[in-house]
Amino acid sequence: MKAGTIRNGLKLQSDGTWIPAAPAACKPCEAAANAAKAVKPAKVAKPGKKTIASMLEAVQGARKVRLVTPDEVRAVAKLAAKDGAAFITGGTVANAYDYKAVTTVVLAVKVPRKGVAIGVGHCDAHGKPTPGRAWKELQPWGRGDQTAKLATWSASSDRLIVRGGGKKKGK
Repeated sequence: MKAGTIRNGLKLQSDGTWIPAAPAACKPCEAAANAAKAVKPAKVAKPGKKTIASMLEAVQGARKVRLVTPDEVRAVAKLAAKDGAAFITGGTVANAYDYKAVTTVVLAVKVPRKGVAIGVGHCDAHGKPTPGRAWKELQPWGRGDQTAKLATWSASSDRLIVRGGGKKKGK
């Protein structure tokens, strides 16, 4: 047999050895491969750099339900820039169910002359999830004036400060 012969998925080398043969690429496969090469890889944050995505990943981990997306976080930041504060949860579960259910809670608070402070936490999804259930310093949530509690909460070092549109401050 001559070198280059392909048989049973193996290709004959000139020295008489057989190696796995690469499958012949079809035109659509070739086009897809070329398109994939042309796509620029997504920007990845430097290790230790806090981003919306890294905060969500830290809280949500491998959970598959009751999650919040980065786009939802940016929408909440815009709303907080306009209204002073806003929050969103990943959803709720009826109190009738007796299993553990966790939801993501995102709170955004306008910080004068700085932007919007964003925090990502989690709490029990039964009943009505609120920021007060995710962060103890905000309890009781919704009673009276929250201004002092929110100011203290937003000053914490684990908050991400962004401009009103959800873009990181200084970028």
